Amino acid sequence: SSFSMDELFSACARIAATLEEDFAPYLQAVLPSLYLRAEAPADISVVEGTEADMQKDGGAGDMADGTESMTVAVPGRGFKRITINTTAIQEKAGNNRVMYELAKALGPKFGPHVEKALTTFSPLVNFQYSADVRSTAAQTLSALFDAACSYGAEIGDMTVPQHYLPLLSGSISEQIVQEDASEIEALYASADSLSEIFYIVFRYRNDALGAEILKGLTMEMIEEIVKRCIQTMMSCLERRTHVTKILSGNLTGEDEKEEYNSQLGAEDGLLTPLVDSIGYLLKFSKTEFVPIFEKYVVPLLGKYLSSTADIRASVASMCLFDDCVEYCGSEAALRYSPSLLQGVMAVIQDTDKYDRDLVQAAVYGISQMARYAPSNLLAPHIQTIVHQLLALSQGNKEDAGDTIYLHEIAVSALASLTLFGPFSNLKFVKQDVIMNIFLNNLPLEEDEDEAKICHAGLCNLIENGSINLGAEAPRVMQIIGGILSDVEEGLEVATADTCERLKRVLFEMVQQNPQSVQQAYATLGPDSQNVLNAAIQDFSQRRSRVVTP
Repeated sequence: SSFSMDELFSACARIAATLEEDFAPYLQAVLPSLYLRAEAPADISVVEGTEADMQKDGGAGDMADGTESMTVAVPGRGFKRITINTTAIQEKAGNNRVMYELAKALGPKFGPHVEKALTTFSPLVNFQYSADVRSTAAQTLSALFDAACSYGAEIGDMTVPQHYLPLLSGSISEQIVQEDASEIEALYASADSLSEIFYIVFRYRNDALGAEILKGLTMEMIEEIVKRCIQTMMSCLERRTHVTKILSGNLTGEDEKEEYNSQLGAEDGLLTPLVDSIGYLLKFSKTEFVPIFEKYVVPLLGKYLSSTADIRASVASMCLFDDCVEYCGSEAALRYSPSLLQGVMAVIQDTDKYDRDLVQAAVYGISQMARYAPSNLLAPHIQTIVHQLLALSQGNKEDAGDTIYLHEIAVSALASLTLFGPFSNLKFVKQDVIMNIFLNNLPLEEDEDEAKICHAGLCNLIENGSINLGAEAPRVMQIIGGILSDVEEGLEVATADTCERLKRVLFEMVQQNPQSVQQAYATLGPDSQNVLNAAIQDFSQRRSRVVTP
């Protein structure tokens, strides 16, 4: 053939991306060669060298034959000449990319091959001779793990992801803590892969099979992974402090400033997947995570709640304290909410002053404290909090643009405090003002967990008579149609129980006030009308089949 193996592999990856699951019959023709290349040992040689060699090549040899050589002086052992086949190493990295594309393209259809692929490509995440090989291997492992979980969900057996979760999270987190800080792209790729693997597991949290995946991940393993992530975060924050000091000095060259700003940005990016990884482990472990949180998270990040000297560190800290209050039980909420509140109030009193990510974390924290912390903790600050949430949730969310997530969680926090929370009888703000903001912004879609809570809260408000269905029929029907339509499209914005309650509301509205319902129905678009018709018909038919004694 006139084509190289690299070209053939790349072509296969492009074809698979187009055919997706229809490429499955051709995998057997491609995979054996990918496995051979992945398993091939690194082409490295170490021979005796001389001082003349070192002077001649200046440390590096020529790459005309696809190799790179270097002569080094080893104390006590003389001169050694090291030769690396760089072409073979580049082929390994390309090989990883092809496997990544195949796993992403085929998803669950890759399942029958995924165990062999994971076994073969896992060692490459620790490949010592190339950061490119390590980073592409890490990305490939997360794609393969995703395929394993998708396949496991289809066949009702999560044995493979259960087996590989501790192996992958252990080897990747070990590489993260060992990676040279100068290899920031490889460091980020490994951290991102780790958080992606945990996110994939988290996606199955509401599935009966989801718990099976976590069975092999012990609390001892979780603590070790957190320890490694925290150690890497500590180094990252130290480097950020160093770069920030340089930038605040007397730099004169624009190129120099740009270089240091680029370094700072890269460190910003690294913090995010490290925090996310710890957050997912916290959510998996719930109350069992509290001793780990106290031992590792609080000492490093607790101080950043009350200090905004490093905004990214403050975001990391607030996000993890939010998660702890939300997931780690009532005792943890009681213990850590005062510290979280201190950080929240520093931000919420002047939201224009701070980075949007930090404001979002503060607003999200308000929602969690409204639900899980004692109400007397928030009571002294409730007027400031409510006024700021009112300001953040003003206007139409369709016009919010990049701030739509902040807009929606502000609506959720406001409702969680005042409509179906501990502060429903406030004197300084009218209830109908808050209700109007709430209804105008439903359905919520940006944060599925917050959406579920608020849409269930909508049902509570309707069922307890807080919403006048006669006057609000058009809005309520539009909202219910939007929620049910989102669920049909695969958005997890309402539980099955909430959907059933919404259908019952529709049915009872038709039965009790058909004229106003008909008028409201006429104002809706055809898509909303179809969704509502189907919901009412479904509920009516199932109700008619109920046999009463």
